[in-house]
Amino acid sequence: MPEASSGPLAERSARADQGHVAMLLAIILFCSWYLADTVRASASTDNLLLIAPTAVLGILLSLGILAGELRRARRPAPGQAAAVGNGAKDRRTLVFVGLMALYVAGLAYGPFDLATFLFAAASLLALGERRWIFVLVFSAALTVALMACLTALLPSSLPLLLPL
Repeated sequence: MPEASSGPLAERSARADQGHVAMLLAIILFCSWYLADTVRASASTDNLLLIAPTAVLGILLSLGILAGELRRARRPAPGQAAAVGNGAKDRRTLVFVGLMALYVAGLAYGPFDLATFLFAAASLLALGERRWIFVLVFSAALTVALMACLTALLPSSLPLLLPL
């Protein structure tokens, strides 16, 4: 039986890791350029209120993922051959993408906070979370935090079920 560290599977995995690293670097470069261009265009508070924190957050998250990817690449992947043919992750990803599409489509017809709560709860359940209390508390906390931020930052009001 061939080992997972040699052959086409290992080569394809190495290429995918290089592609992942290249994509993360592209995201970091784009966020950096966008932030610098925004500051150059107009350094006013209104212009930077959403762009600066979002760009910095994108850079920091991408750097964190990049560090994890580089750390993982140094370790050998045990049981890599056993993962071939396992479509559970693919199914979960497709379910998550479908939930995201329903969420975006539902925003036009329902209250923003209800759609966000349902999307967060359904996503947690679809991705394997089985603790109902955690699902409900996390979804509610995420919804309240997101709605509070959006109502404070946006000049127009959102259609909400609960007044904030």
